[in-house]
Amino acid sequence: EQADKILKRILDRNPSDYDALLAAGDNFLEWAGEEPTRYEDARLSWAELMQAHGQKDEVLFRMLRYFVRTDNLEEAERLRALFFDRKRFSVDTEAARSLAELGGYLVDKRQLDWVHDILMKAADGVPELPDVPYQFARFHRAMEQPKLEEPMLSSALLMMDRREGSRTIRDVEMQIDARTRLGERYYEREQYLDASRE
Repeated sequence: EQADKILKRILDRNPSDYDALLAAGDNFLEWAGEEPTRYEDARLSWAELMQAHGQKDEVLFRMLRYFVRTDNLEEAERLRALFFDRKRFSVDTEAARSLAELGGYLVDKRQLDWVHDILMKAADGVPELPDVPYQFARFHRAMEQPKLEEPMLSSALLMMDRREGSRTIRDVEMQIDARTRLGERYYEREQYLDASRE
């Protein structure tokens, strides 16, 4: 709410300010985790931004995350195709996070065809992002490849432990799930002390 108040003051003076509209959409998307009505506010901020400044990848990747979080498979797939039909597109941290989230969403939907390519593109862009090995682990689990799942879980947890700064609720949920799953893998192999530690 505090961030929203500050951004509104900026947007009252300059309604098409690129950075403020981008930040407002980001803020609303995170806020929507607690108040789902804020999803529409995020979409509207980014729609205004695209109307004023055109369709830039930076905004389209955020729209991709919006479609994933609002469970709109058709629009998420349309944006995936838009990016992957190109020969090249650059991946920064925000793009890698969006691609990792898309990969996880497709795993949940059991739409596994593009997951490997999506996660590889995210990993190429930002190799130190823990979301990528975490979603790779989930992909390998869905593919029933436990020998590939386990090192990805370990890698994701190592990156999570090194991560600096504040963590979102989604980050904490991801870490809990990765630790739980790694503990289950140890338990299946009768490594009870390791399982207990996780």
